[in-house]
Amino acid sequence: MINLGLQIQKVFKGAAKSFYRFPAAIISAIVISITAIIKITMDWEVQQTYTLLFDSIQISFFLGAVFSMATVALEEVRSDRKKSSFVLANVSGIVLAIISFLLLYFYGGKIGEDKIVYLSDIAMARVSVAIFVSIVAFVYITSKSKFVDTFSDSFFITQRAFIISAIYGLVIMAGVSGVLGAFQALVYRNLDSRVYQYLGVAVGFLTYTIFLGYFPSFRGTENKEEIDKVKEQPRFIFVLFDYILIPIIMALTVVLLIWSVRVLLKGVDVSFNQLSSIASSYVIIGIWLYIMVSKHDTKIAEFYKRVYPFAGILILIFEAWALFAQLNKFGLKTAEYSFLMIWIFAIISVLLLIFLKDKAYRKVAITAIVISIIWVLPIIGYQDITFNSQVNRLRKTLINEKLLVDDKIVSNNKEVEYVIRGEITDAVDFISYSEKQNTPIWFKKDLNDEKVFKDTFGFEKTYGVYPDPSEYTSSNFRLETDAIDISDYSLSLRVLPNEKSDTTNRFKGKNGSYEIMITREFQRVPKIIVKLEDKIIVEEDMSKYLSDLSIKYNSKQNSEIKVPFEDMNVIIETEDISILLVFDNINIYRDQIKEKTDYYVELHGIFVKNK
Repeated sequence: MINLGLQIQKVFKGAAKSFYRFPAAIISAIVISITAIIKITMDWEVQQTYTLLFDSIQISFFLGAVFSMATVALEEVRSDRKKSSFVLANVSGIVLAIISFLLLYFYGGKIGEDKIVYLSDIAMARVSVAIFVSIVAFVYITSKSKFVDTFSDSFFITQRAFIISAIYGLVIMAGVSGVLGAFQALVYRNLDSRVYQYLGVAVGFLTYTIFLGYFPSFRGTENKEEIDKVKEQPRFIFVLFDYILIPIIMALTVVLLIWSVRVLLKGVDVSFNQLSSIASSYVIIGIWLYIMVSKHDTKIAEFYKRVYPFAGILILIFEAWALFAQLNKFGLKTAEYSFLMIWIFAIISVLLLIFLKDKAYRKVAITAIVISIIWVLPIIGYQDITFNSQVNRLRKTLINEKLLVDDKIVSNNKEVEYVIRGEITDAVDFISYSEKQNTPIWFKKDLNDEKVFKDTFGFEKTYGVYPDPSEYTSSNFRLETDAIDISDYSLSLRVLPNEKSDTTNRFKGKNGSYEIMITREFQRVPKIIVKLEDKIIVEEDMSKYLSDLSIKYNSKQNSEIKVPFEDMNVIIETEDISILLVFDNINIYRDQIKEKTDYYVELHGIFVKNK
């Protein structure tokens, strides 16, 4: 118990020391906290008008705080005890924060649809990368300390400091919130809810000081014992990494290897978004775990360090195949570019691990820094290169379809294929929502508007289609006329716009209360259900109707067909009523690889007559 008390006391002493060891980081944290308090005191409507100002201040000084940690660490590792070096290390962090604020506030804004100025996505991305680079630089620099043996030790110390400070912060927040909650319930019921927000700011600041205070000084030999203690991994970490995380990563490796074999046999048959998220997690967590267990000498850890890089190479080859297929379909967009950057980082990292082993870690860190900087650079960064790629993709498609002539978009009488319409829609939406302003002279900035799009190209926006007809096909049946003869029917049931696909309608008949339902589940044929007094009297799926429709009109791959009223309706007969269901739109999507079909039916109206 005494030991525990001493440990807690030591933590808070370290937090106090952080004020004079990392003064620039503390000043930055104070600025962030004061800004947060000012935001809390304001009403939401007033606060919104200062969004750009507040966000610019907070993210700039966050960068300043992290950068000054790296510069102070560099000053300590160099063992330079000159006061001027210490001052310069801290002043540089504040100067960077001020410069960053000026750049963000005056050049990093964009006007949102609500006319409020926000930080642009690219500005946020660039500052986020600068913060990431500063964090990696801090870990890299501390790994150069005389008494920190390797990059993996420094990496572990940083994560340990973060987790311990986060635990203290969460416990303090939960405890004080509980006390305030009891005070509000028992003593003062009108306690302002913003008190909890103020508490969150105070606890956040305290947590950051605990985080800073956890790091031992990397300056002299007097701190060797303390450094040795914090870099030593506790027993539970060995158990967690070796006997829980490694088996999980190895199991995921097996799953991805099985997928690789499946790719050889059947091609890429999963969503790119799913694959990219799984593969990115596998790569990043796998490399992180490799570094964390670098000093573990258990059999399972040694096996993992031998196998993971080679398995990673094999899996990355097939991921490249999937990326290539995605690029052929949709061109280079943000998700594809980001995955490409992660893939490049991964392939370089695993090759470094294979050839350099323990000496590779610092080079892996440098690779991460370089890749992240490239990601936000002009011209070759994600914003410019994806924008230009989609502009070129759209231009090429429009020229091929004779919709772009002499740098002018023209609509012609030629029927544009359904898939091509989908490609045009996809590219137009990407370009329209991009923050880039240098669109081609032939591209209207409001082209993403449904009406402007139709007036410009002569057809409506088209979604849910895939460029490769060998893998995905779709048939779209549309009601040819708006005039329908319903003179035989006495009752028209209202179909609301948001109920056109899944609908439930009720009405009174001779024999009681009726309910008509059309149910639709993913990759299931829609069902028509009729109930009388909550008892099902008709239940039939639409498989025969949909099959007959496809056969009769010989639906081609990725086609749109206008169908007369006679074939866009289904009649349901019971003993006392007749129900006419008229469809406005029927889409049939076929996945040739998975051999599955999905259906979408949109009602035009429901009509009833008594017998």
